Amino acid sequence: MITVLASKVCWAIAIITLGLAPTALSQERVSVREIVAKPQKWNGKMISITGYYDTGGHTTFIAESVKAAAANQERNPRIFVDLPKKTADKDIRHALHHFVRIVGVFQYRELTKKEIPIPPDRDPTARGFVERTMGFGWMGIYDKQITDVREFRVLDNK
Repeated sequence: MITVLASKVCWAIAIITLGLAPTALSQERVSVREIVAKPQKWNGKMISITGYYDTGGHTTFIAESVKAAAANQERNPRIFVDLPKKTADKDIRHALHHFVRIVGVFQYRELTKKEIPIPPDRDPTARGFVERTMGFGWMGIYDKQITDVREFRVLDNK
C-alpha cells in the first residue's frame, strides 16, 4: 500500500516538474530584431537566439550585428547576457567579437524614470530626486537580458 502511494507521488512530482521547467525542447527561436520590437511577448520564455557577442567595457551583451554593437545603445539596443558563474573566462574571451548562439530565459523590465520634486518652501536650492527602475547588467542599464543560459556557443571562427 505504501509502495503504491509512494510510486504515485513520485510520478506526480515528475509530471509537475517536467510541465513547469523550461527545457531545450520548449525553446523558441527568435531574432534580436524580434526581441527588441516586442520584448513583452518573449518575457520569461526559453529562447534560442543568435547575435554578435561584444563588450561595452563593463559587461557583455549581444546585438543584431557588428555595426549595431559598435553604435549607440539608444539606436541599436543590446541584450545583456547573464552567463553562469561557472563559465570559464577563456570561453568568454574566445566568444567576444563573434556571432554566438545562446539558449536561455529572456527577461524584460521596462526602465522608467520618475522625478520627485522637493517643494521650494522646504529648500529653494534643492533639485529633487529621480527614481529609476533598476534594469539588468552593469549599473542596471539594460532593459533586456538572457539568463539561466543552457547553451552558449560560438558560430564562427573570426
